[in-house]
Amino acid sequence: MNFSDLEHCVHEDIIIHNEDPAVIAAEVSKLLNGLKREDVYAVHRLAKDFASGIDFELANKEGDMAETIRKQGAVLEPMIAWLQQHGVDCRSLRRRCG
Repeated sequence: MNFSDLEHCVHEDIIIHNEDPAVIAAEVSKLLNGLKREDVYAVHRLAKDFASGIDFELANKEGDMAETIRKQGAVLEPMIAWLQQHGVDCRSLRRRCG
């Protein structure tokens, strides 16, 4: 799966249709379980985007920040777990989500 396809699946097929971070995390995990080792680059790139999004929200501290961060964290956590299972060092990503 290329980056654009993965990004589309996460945003359009998962986040838009779900409010509950637990459901989002479960759906992202399900999506990731169907990916292969060669998809590491796309997952890592998207995980970096979500980690940066969390940093941005924390810096701005606007009204909907908490909900946005919960949703972004719900995507990021299963991505970090999947990447670590495939041998990727995710310390720089993990520090962003606590």
